[in-house]
Amino acid sequence: MKLNAAHILVALFLLLCGHRVARAEKPGIQLEFSLASGGLKSSLLDVYRARERFPASGEISGIKDVNPVTIYEPSFQYLFLWKGWRARASLSGEIYESPPNDRSKRAVVWNPETGLFAAQTETLSNMAAYQGEAAVGYEFQGPASWKFAPFLGLRYRQEDFAYESFSLPGGPGVLAFRSYDRRWTSLHMWICFTYDVGPFSIEMEPGWSLWAPGYMRGQGTSFDYDPSTGMTALYEKYHVKTLSDIRSMEVTFLFPVTVQGLDRETGNGLETTAFFSFKAEGIHFISGNPQMFYFGDAGAGNRGLIRDISVLNADRHDFRALISLGIRFSTAN
Repeated sequence: MKLNAAHILVALFLLLCGHRVARAEKPGIQLEFSLASGGLKSSLLDVYRARERFPASGEISGIKDVNPVTIYEPSFQYLFLWKGWRARASLSGEIYESPPNDRSKRAVVWNPETGLFAAQTETLSNMAAYQGEAAVGYEFQGPASWKFAPFLGLRYRQEDFAYESFSLPGGPGVLAFRSYDRRWTSLHMWICFTYDVGPFSIEMEPGWSLWAPGYMRGQGTSFDYDPSTGMTALYEKYHVKTLSDIRSMEVTFLFPVTVQGLDRETGNGLETTAFFSFKAEGIHFISGNPQMFYFGDAGAGNRGLIRDISVLNADRHDFRALISLGIRFSTAN
């Protein structure tokens, strides 16, 4: 995706013209804590699955389609408010309930004619994701109970997946270590629309990337041992540049809980609000400039190169859907 100049101009216009409608608002803060649960369709796992077809003649005996996986996402957000201006920062992490361990078949994927490793049933794996955002925006008062706040900022995300597969009793020895990770930073824009219905509120926040460069990389070493052929080994490493196109939509329903410590003279106090939200996000990754390195068995290295030329150049898609529950603390004035 190329940097969209029109989107950036619109974002700057909305942010910079805010001084014309500035309100007499006292400084305030909001703290937000939430826990989300949902599903992830990860192209990082698709890369893992495609690469681990090798070298068992393209057949998969120890791997199943690991998408989608169940995720839990705790998150924290801080928001500073002053005269209509908004500055926010958030941190979140994703915990994966079911790492892609396939124990449906008790057989090692191994072919003495083609050589090295294949991912197989006795597998230990670990996967996690981390994300941080920082943005500045301005809230405009619309007609009736409507208001909206465009935000412009940066978003960083990294995803890591690693696994170790071990030999099974009574079969040829297979010992493989693999790691995959993907990271990117995006210039991002969000627009938060808020509609008040009595004491309740509804927020709708679309978001999209303006520019999101990043990379995907992986490395690993595998060993095969068979009494008749001896031991073979291969070390692999790759690095691929990516450009991402990100689109998201989040809908939040807010319910007031309490107002504590209200000062009758100033009207200041602490508001507690409960909320639940629905969020969906899609990402299109464009891959380019793959760099690959192989060291070890020459035949296995050649086969790995042929495999990775097609696997690593492919464009891929991610999709996340989450339902979250949380609580928001804010100063009332």
